Amino acid sequence: MRLVDAGTLEQDATRRRAPLSELTLTDANEMILLHEVVRTFTAARLLTTNTITGTATVEVSHEALISKWARLHNWLGEAYEDIRLQKKLSEDVAAWIHVGKPADRLYRGSQLVEAQVWRTQNIPSQDEEAFLQASAAEQEREKAAEKQKQRRYTRRVVLVGIGGLGLVAAAIPLTRYFFPSSSASRPSFQTVTYRGHSSLVDSAAWSPDGKYIASASNDQSVQVWEALTARRVQTYRGHTGSVFSAAWSTDGKYIASAGVDATVQVWEALSARHVQSYKGVFSAAWSPDGKYIASASLDTTVQVWEALSARYVQTYTGHTDSVFSAAWSPDGKYIASASDDKTVQVWEALSARRVQSYTGHAADTTVQVWEALTARRVQTYRGHSDWVHSAAWSPDGKYIASASDDKTVQVWEALSARHVQTYRGHFFTVISAAWSPDGKYIASASADTTVQVWLVLLS
Repeated sequence: MRLVDAGTLEQDATRRRAPLSELTLTDANEMILLHEVVRTFTAARLLTTNTITGTATVEVSHEALISKWARLHNWLGEAYEDIRLQKKLSEDVAAWIHVGKPADRLYRGSQLVEAQVWRTQNIPSQDEEAFLQASAAEQEREKAAEKQKQRRYTRRVVLVGIGGLGLVAAAIPLTRYFFPSSSASRPSFQTVTYRGHSSLVDSAAWSPDGKYIASASNDQSVQVWEALTARRVQTYRGHTGSVFSAAWSTDGKYIASAGVDATVQVWEALSARHVQSYKGVFSAAWSPDGKYIASASLDTTVQVWEALSARYVQTYTGHTDSVFSAAWSPDGKYIASASDDKTVQVWEALSARRVQSYTGHAADTTVQVWEALTARRVQTYRGHSDWVHSAAWSPDGKYIASASDDKTVQVWEALSARHVQTYRGHFFTVISAAWSPDGKYIASASADTTVQVWLVLLS
């Protein structure tokens, strides 16, 4: 699989020239078997070896071996996401080695988590294994260093979501520093665990009537299931890579999903019939009236579209780095967008005129609440011991649930930051948390491949 570029829906699979260093494994027995396979296939002229600018390489000899081999096509379809991740990893490892193995080229946060999950199901090369081990060690070193700085630095984070009281709780998933937590935990009760996905789950969203949950996963699917029974209702497989987000239309008829294939796709929730597609990455958010979708992108923009026609409406260009999430205000007039440029920006949805930019964030483990139109900070929550992936307001606007790399979801009062509840049912990073429409339950999506629905215990 390392010798194949899996392509896309528009591009057939093609051969890929790989350096022989990618075929150097850590296990000696596996290494012997692999070299015997390469030797045999090369002798049969199925593989070709070469030396290019001093680097020994190997590649498939003929494109026909890829295009005409039906079984290989099936393998490629099953392993598409693994191939994509391996290709990106090998490129990053090569660049890391080329520039002298600096620490700033190592993986951190969700990128490291994704690579570690890939490693559990695949065989990394010796260089890839060294890179991943160095990444994990560097992350632990940074964690220890930040603990020492805890008393000297203000802890902040960047996540996005507009609350009904004109306040914003914000954080971005690229904060990579770590602090200990002293917040007390209270017992919570897991109600349902959904295990339909085969890879980490990036988000979970409740239908407006509270009956269903749509979960988006790195297994390239969005799955719709009954919230309190975990019975699967539908699976949407229109994406060709990891799916980062899924959002219901306000009438509950449609779902908009966004993923690594650079598309936002709109489809009927209960039939999975495709309705519309347009460009967008990372997240998609419906306007309150259900007419528009805002999509956040790696290209530093947020674009607004008509949901069912895909007619372009507006582009917001105020950010200077990748944008990871966007959320509409309850009245539909404004959008708040969170970016890797460490800002949350509030702007008019249909004119793209910037109203406010919140710059109070740095790398830490907090969630901050602030007034949307003045950027005045109201509260900072410091209960997590690792970086925070997302924050969600309760339907009544009184509470916030925050999901963290510390494997917990914590519920706290929005205006006082008083800790209310900690849920510890996951054994890996919790990526998102979503309240049920009645505020009784929270659905949490995790890198452990599950979505868990649990009862909220409010005093």
